[in-house]
Amino acid sequence: MYVMKALRLDSELSFAYYLRNRRIRANQVGSLVEKLRTEPDWPEIETWVQFECHLGRIGCTGPEMTCAMTVWQSYKTWMRRRSARSARVYR
Repeated sequence: MYVMKALRLDSELSFAYYLRNRRIRANQVGSLVEKLRTEPDWPEIETWVQFECHLGRIGCTGPEMTCAMTVWQSYKTWMRRRSARSARVYR
C-alpha cells in the first residue's frame, strides 16, 4: 500500500496531469492551455526543451511560446510544492 501511493503520486506530478487539471483563465495563457488539452496524444514532457520542441511541432507562434514559458514555470512551482507536501506525508 505504501509503495502504491508513492507511485500514484509520481504519475500525478507529470506535465500532462498538470495541464489536464490546471485552471483555465480568460487570457492568452488559458487559451494556450485549452489548445494543448485538445491534443489526442500528449507526449511525456520532462524538460522545457522537450516542451518547446513539441510546441514547435504543433505550430505555436512567438506569443504562444511566451505563454508556454509561463505555463512551464507554473508547472515547476506546482511540482515543487506538491513534492514537498507529499514528502511531509511520508515521513
